[in-house]
Amino acid sequence: MKTLERNRIDQLVRELETDAYRLAHAAAPDPAAAERIILEAFRSLAPSLGATPQIVELKERLHARVRERASRGRQAAVPIDRPEQRVIVSENLHLRIVDLLEEEQAVEPVGRRRVLLLSLGGLVLLGALAAFLSIRANALAVAQPKVTDLSPPAGAKEVPLRGDFKVTFGGHPVGTPTLRLEPSDGALEPARWDGSTFIVSYSGLRFATRYQLVLGADYRSRLKDLGHYEKRWTMTTEGYPRLVSVFPQDGQSIVPRVGQLSVDFTHRPPVEPHLSLEPADGVMLPIQWSGTTLFVQYSGLKPLTRYQATVSVDYGVKAANIRAQWAFSTEPGAPPAGVAVIWYGTSSPWMPASGTQRLVAIDWSGKLVGTIYQASATQQAPDGSVFFTSDRGLVDRNGVQVSTVSGFRSNPMIADDSKSLCDVVDSGGHLWLMTGPTGGQLHRVAPMGVAGERSGPVIIACSVGNDRAVLADIGMGGTTAVRVIALTTGRTLYQRAYAGVGLGVTSSRDGRYLAEQIPTYDAQGQPLSSMSSIRGTSDGRIVAHLDGRRVLRFSWDGMRVVTGPFFAGVGPNDAELLDWQTGKILWRQPGGSPEDGARTMYAMPQPNGSSMAIAVSSQPSSGDVDQLWLVAADGRATQAVNEVFYPAFYAGF
Repeated sequence: MKTLERNRIDQLVRELETDAYRLAHAAAPDPAAAERIILEAFRSLAPSLGATPQIVELKERLHARVRERASRGRQAAVPIDRPEQRVIVSENLHLRIVDLLEEEQAVEPVGRRRVLLLSLGGLVLLGALAAFLSIRANALAVAQPKVTDLSPPAGAKEVPLRGDFKVTFGGHPVGTPTLRLEPSDGALEPARWDGSTFIVSYSGLRFATRYQLVLGADYRSRLKDLGHYEKRWTMTTEGYPRLVSVFPQDGQSIVPRVGQLSVDFTHRPPVEPHLSLEPADGVMLPIQWSGTTLFVQYSGLKPLTRYQATVSVDYGVKAANIRAQWAFSTEPGAPPAGVAVIWYGTSSPWMPASGTQRLVAIDWSGKLVGTIYQASATQQAPDGSVFFTSDRGLVDRNGVQVSTVSGFRSNPMIADDSKSLCDVVDSGGHLWLMTGPTGGQLHRVAPMGVAGERSGPVIIACSVGNDRAVLADIGMGGTTAVRVIALTTGRTLYQRAYAGVGLGVTSSRDGRYLAEQIPTYDAQGQPLSSMSSIRGTSDGRIVAHLDGRRVLRFSWDGMRVVTGPFFAGVGPNDAELLDWQTGKILWRQPGGSPEDGARTMYAMPQPNGSSMAIAVSSQPSSGDVDQLWLVAADGRATQAVNEVFYPAFYAGF
């Protein structure tokens, strides 16, 4: 449709408005009604204003519309045509008509269709733009980093004050992400990668504090659009370290007088704790740490004394500070005189000491009755009043050195009275059996022959009560001979030579009985069988046979023996106490399958009593013993030790 400019509309209106207004004024009851009629008439004419070039035709159409609108509101009997009157169209009404026609040109049907088409075109463009933006958004979403794991995870508690933050991605993102803490009072080291895991080491966090971690990463889609990824999560750091346990425990007794105190915390405190003992009569070394556990080595505590330990940690935060106290009592010192004891060490007497050597004394009921330090024991007197150390020194029950002896090849032996000893001494190439008090001068008893390079006598019994010493001559193939000699006169009371290979001999403590261990081998040197024969030294007669068993020790009266397997891997591994006269087994400690390997065993008789102390290993081939049994003559047994220990009666195998 053709539209007119405002100037042209203004010209047309001036040509048309006067007659039309006169006609409307004649039909209207008042001027206001006339103005409404003419405005409505011009409004209806607006769509055809530009399409009708003839002014006469426009005037006719306009007048027809005036009459139509005037007739709608005309009252009956009022003529529409009146004599011509002089009317003047005000400038205001003129401008209103021009404005109306200019506006109404855009709302005719063709204009509406144009607006509709323009609107549809706009919607198409908007849809295309939305699709385009959606494609780009999807491309950005695909390129966005995917986090598959967080360490520490969201909501984690008790997070250490130092460690590593780890973020594992589904794939290695483009560029290097950033990680920050809120609040930012910790120290973050430069980031590093381990595969697809982003790692940032941190330190300096505060206790019991809630932190927010913020991960940021820029990324680019395949359409080169840039995006920014951000992930937030929270965690709470560990609280102030709390005390978990102490050692020795509160109320514990028989605590070693040389050892260590320990205090275990939930985690290591940031400040050094203070640890003290009352009474302060011991020596405490500086604090050491192993993980979350504090250690303090101490020494010099008094026997049978109650000590109070105090640990304090000052964090500068009253509610979190630690102050704890507990008490313990120390072990006894040297065992009392006149009480027969069994000594054992808590560390090997044969190895260089890595710490303080500690010896423990128990009585024959299994009760701990004494301890001493800075000494090792390899062979004790029957009643434990003295013992030999690994350097061949002789020490009493107070840990005081009595004497230093120098024997030949084998160790000297303390006599059954616990006050004397027997020794073989080399004097100018000639060997002598000697005896005397443990702390005094030894005297010669009898010559033992010339010192040999590969053989010599070994003392296997020393009895002051029965006035005899038993010596076995040891050669390359085992025991070659045995002699029983009176200590007071030096006279030979009994002797016997042996020709068998691998034979061994054990004597009762008084020398009345010998247990001869007799193995049998095949042509390839493999063991076939074994037997122990018990022989009386008074007449040399065999009084008992023990098939497949080896004798470790006789009881004090010689009527019972402790036995074990003869060969490793051959026969039962059991330890037994049996009555050799009847063959009755009084006590047995199973030792597992022979195929497991050799089992370590030692034994010692109770002085002037009927019990036996039997040390055995629970694990074959270990070399250490970890069980100590006190076995009565009727087979009743008490386990006195159930941990690795080192007995002061190394007799056995």
